[in-house]
Amino acid sequence: MMLLFLAPAVLFVIGAALSRLPRVSFSAATGGAVVAGLFAVLSRGAFHLMVNLSPTFDLGWRVDGLAGVFLVISALTWTALALTGLHAGGTPRTAASFNLSLTGIYLVLTAADALTLLIGWEIMTIFAFLLILPRDGQPRAAFRFLGFGELSSLLLIVGFGSYYAVTGRLSFGTAPVVAPAFLIAASLGFIVKMDVVPFHTWIREVYERLPGYVGAFMSVAVTLVAVYGLERVLGMAEGPRWWNLLLVVLGALSAFWGALRATVVEKLREVPGYSTIEYSGMIVCAAGLSAAALRGERGSVV
Repeated sequence: MMLLFLAPAVLFVIGAALSRLPRVSFSAATGGAVVAGLFAVLSRGAFHLMVNLSPTFDLGWRVDGLAGVFLVISALTWTALALTGLHAGGTPRTAASFNLSLTGIYLVLTAADALTLLIGWEIMTIFAFLLILPRDGQPRAAFRFLGFGELSSLLLIVGFGSYYAVTGRLSFGTAPVVAPAFLIAASLGFIVKMDVVPFHTWIREVYERLPGYVGAFMSVAVTLVAVYGLERVLGMAEGPRWWNLLLVVLGALSAFWGALRATVVEKLREVPGYSTIEYSGMIVCAAGLSAAALRGERGSVV
């Protein structure tokens, strides 16, 4: 099982190293995606590897039920995108950035601690930025995406720093008694990457010139891993009722605005971007409702 766990990352790195041969590079990405899905299925949500670096600091990887579901869905998405890239071809930079972004996402989905997750998150952010950075023209929107990406990382650092201050550990687990700063900052960190309003301002200038599979990568693969992070955080701690209601409102407004914009855009390539805003809003709204309902069942009091 260990070899099966390592194989996707190895194939993605090989694909990046062979980026001067884009078709070979995307073939490696396809293989990595297929193996990642196979690993998720065969592990049955029970893979766990931890390295104890100190009495309070564990570094590791795991695939539990939540990660397993998202890894299967993600692997199917990666396979479709990689096969499309294999057919369409691309520049060496596109091929390398695509593979290394997948490496970062794979690290996030299999991380068992905050440090490993943050490393994977930053790898994904940097190479997703390089994936959409234009060779000519105005790079402003791509740098805006990078700015939001680093804001996301900063919020996650603040959130998991608060988690460590209270629990004394970075490994994931259920901790009902944590500082509200953890839940709020970490949730916002993942929500920023979901491109909900008002963190969507880079979309219009980017999507209209992206190849189809790259646009799909940004609107599906990157967003999906952010949804996983949000669900992971909401499952680790019980938040205040006002925060759950705020998530509902934020999600509903984003869903409405995204749907409204998607119906009036004139360029077809912009539709996935605004549809992402709509669907991400729906997901944030549903996550807030779910957290509020769970809190109500436990009889919590604000």
